[in-house]
Amino acid sequence: MAQEGEQYGQGDPPSPFVQEWPERPLVSAAQPPEAPSSPEPAPGEPAHRRPADRLPRGIRHIAGALALVLLGAGIYFGIDRWIIGDGQQSAAPTGCAGQRLLRLAVAPEVVPLVEWAASDVDGATCPTVAITPLEPGQTGSILTGGKLDGMVPASSALLRLAPSPQASAGPSAASAAPASASPDVLLVDKAASLVRSPIVVAVPKPAAGAFGWPQRQAGWAELATATVGGKLRFSMGNPMRDAAGLLAMLSVHAAMGKTTPDQGIAQMRALTLRSRLADASADPAVLLQRLESLSDPAAAAKDIGAFPVTEQAVWAYQTKKPGISLAAIYPDGLMEADYPLVLAPAAASDRHFKDLATRLVERFHSGSFAATVREHGFRPVSDTMPTATPTNPPLADGLLARYPAAAATPSDPILVTSRAAQWARYERKEFQVLILLDASASMNDQVRDRSGSLTTKAALLRTAGVQAAELFGLDTSVGVWLFATPAPNIPPYVEAVSLGPLDAPLRGIPRREAVRRMAQSYTAYEKAGTPLYETVLRGVDAMRKLSKPGTVTMVVALTDGRDQDTAFAMPRTEFLSRLSTIRDPQRPVPVFCIGYGADADMAALNEISRATGGRAAASNDPADLASAMAQIFLAAHAAQ
Repeated sequence: MAQEGEQYGQGDPPSPFVQEWPERPLVSAAQPPEAPSSPEPAPGEPAHRRPADRLPRGIRHIAGALALVLLGAGIYFGIDRWIIGDGQQSAAPTGCAGQRLLRLAVAPEVVPLVEWAASDVDGATCPTVAITPLEPGQTGSILTGGKLDGMVPASSALLRLAPSPQASAGPSAASAAPASASPDVLLVDKAASLVRSPIVVAVPKPAAGAFGWPQRQAGWAELATATVGGKLRFSMGNPMRDAAGLLAMLSVHAAMGKTTPDQGIAQMRALTLRSRLADASADPAVLLQRLESLSDPAAAAKDIGAFPVTEQAVWAYQTKKPGISLAAIYPDGLMEADYPLVLAPAAASDRHFKDLATRLVERFHSGSFAATVREHGFRPVSDTMPTATPTNPPLADGLLARYPAAAATPSDPILVTSRAAQWARYERKEFQVLILLDASASMNDQVRDRSGSLTTKAALLRTAGVQAAELFGLDTSVGVWLFATPAPNIPPYVEAVSLGPLDAPLRGIPRREAVRRMAQSYTAYEKAGTPLYETVLRGVDAMRKLSKPGTVTMVVALTDGRDQDTAFAMPRTEFLSRLSTIRDPQRPVPVFCIGYGADADMAALNEISRATGGRAAASNDPADLASAMAQIFLAAHAAQ
């Protein structure tokens, strides 16, 4: 991770990773870039062949500003008018009648650049492109119906959420869906990217200082810990609609995946951050607008806090010289908005449109256009470097001139969609969880760990249990029972940790720490039977009595064997009958079972789970126990 940034503008030559910040304000989509005054065209020079320093030409305009496709009516207005160098509308040049425009839906923040580039495509003497702003949530359907020929969304990741006819990846590469992809998912090759902008975490500068900024960049794990602990207010956009929200969510998963080799645990760590978001459907543009109205940094940190957004949006905000100055944190697992040019199938097979798109991409990738890209707060694609190591403090406006190479955006549409949907649906809930842990003699059986070394199931459980203790959120009450019968005429279980809130003290320490210590000291009896059925019955009955509205109450049973060798043993039919009598549909207590090892009675565990509305999971490799527990917890949450 970058620890420092590079200051630009102190006599050093521009680096490919240097972002040059202009002195003039950012232009908007509704107001084309202001050009310096230029002499009139030389005699005989056509009006549409403007000098390079003039305003862009080649763009159809609606309402005197942009060429907007009226999607609802499918009508174009002003098709005989276009922009010339002095900003006035004029009739299209002679010979342009019947010219077919490349109709593009474009992310609003990049519209001015597409305007400019379209006016400079090689060989163009007539208007070439008609633009309509691409609104959030439109990516999946906007190319249907034939009203548009292509689009430039903020991120190719959005295309992997889109349930619409497959699009071609512009002129640079053909779209190719992986075997797991649905045929109606839009895919794009990164080669067609027009510009890029890293997804950063925007936070008022004083609040950023708590993370060591500007000397260092905080990572996602650190940001998540501060958020969960109530030290940082954090919001994100809905990943099903917002590009920054989607890329930040994927970045969180990537970063958490590096904190543990177990993907189940990594997923739970990512969703722990999700459960503590102040606003999980925030609009970054609205948050930036709200910040503009504030002047107290402390109030801004408390009321708005931190949120992921494109670096370009932070740049645009900072150029307005607002009262609240922002710092941009570049976290680990950083991803970039890549603004790909995507063609609809019909346009991709049309030589005229594909040629226009090719020249448009080439213009964006040209070295001469890089300065224009930077002047709008974006990073040129042509300046991408494999690595970059910052050496100096960050820029005065809170942005880094250099940052580490971005992580690759996942290409599997099933993975992207499932994670985005899970994140969008995830809700903060209170849980009451009773863990039933098998302590019978078979837990002392020898197994091999992932390295191939001999150990025991109990030893692996000690390690996995410590990890599992970190999976539960602060809104969880947890209790642990150990079940076994080492002697006749004793109860089927002992209470190892009493049920209560994780953040509440238990014998002088937090209950989470008590659970962790219990796991560390866990031992199985040398000789003991397995009273599985009786313990489940008593656990369900106890939790049913504690059930309350608005709280998910559940039992998690972990065993490596089957109900046997005790005075409490009973036929499965008797067990299921007794279970049905204590169940209360008004106060459900689902039982989630983990079959630990090859000897577990998965048939019985599946029946228990089905009868109570839970789920069973087999952990054939005992080393995967923590992952199995994570999946059980995820399933319990998703089922509500």
